[in-house]
Amino acid sequence: MRSLGISGPLKKIEEQLGLRRPAELKEINGRTAAILWSRFKKGDAQALEKLVLYNIYDVVNLQAIMHPCYQYKVRELRRKINPEKNITRYSRELVIG
Repeated sequence: MRSLGISGPLKKIEEQLGLRRPAELKEINGRTAAILWSRFKKGDAQALEKLVLYNIYDVVNLQAIMHPCYQYKVRELRRKINPEKNITRYSRELVIG
C-alpha cells in the first residue's frame, strides 16, 4: 500500500479515506483490545462483544481499503507486462464506452 501513497496505522488510513467506526469503538486500540480480552477471560461478556465488534470493523475496513488497492495494482501490472495490448484495449473502451 505504501507504493500507492497509503501508510500508517489502520485507524489513520481509515480517517484519510473517510471510513468510519462507531463512536464507542474509536478509542479502542491494540492495548485496549488486550484489556478487553483479559476482562472477558474474567467473565465480562460485554468486553468480548465490544472486542468482537472492534475486530469486525478491522476486517470490514481492511477489505474496503485493500480491494481497490489490489485492483489498481493488477491494472498497473497488466500495463507493464503488455503495454501495447492494453493501449489498444483502453483506446477501444474509450471509443465504445
